[in-house]
Amino acid sequence: MADYQNPILIVDDDSLILETVTDVLRMEGFNTIGTTDSLSVPSILEANPVEIVVSDVNMPNMDGLQLLDEINKLEPKLGRHFLVIILTGTGNEWKALEAVKKGAFQYLSKPFNIDYFTNTVKRAILQLRLP
Repeated sequence: MADYQNPILIVDDDSLILETVTDVLRMEGFNTIGTTDSLSVPSILEANPVEIVVSDVNMPNMDGLQLLDEINKLEPKLGRHFLVIILTGTGNEWKALEAVKKGAFQYLSKPFNIDYFTNTVKRAILQLRLP
C-alpha cells in the first residue's frame, strides 16, 4: 500500500491518541494530516486530497457523528467519496454503530490492535480502488 500517496486525516481531541495513530500510519508508509479540532475538518478536506478519515467519536464542539454528517454533506461539493473509520472508547459502541448506519466504513474500539487498525486502513484503500 506504499503506493497510496493521498494523506489520511486523523481527528482526535486527545493529542496522545492523535500522535500514536499518526506514528502508526507513518511507520506503515502513509502520509497523514492530524488535528485535535473537529471544526477544522471541512477546511482540511477542501484543501487536501484526503479520501480516508480516522476520527474519534467523543470530541468537544463537534462529535464524530456530527463530523460524519458534515463529511457526507461535503462529498457532492468536493466530488469525491470519503471513507471514515470511527474510533470509540469502551461504553460508546452504540455511537459507533450509529456511525456505521450513517455510512462510516468501520469502527474500532479503543484500545485497538495496531495490526487490525492498519489492516482496516489498507482495506479502505482497496475499497477506494474498486471501480
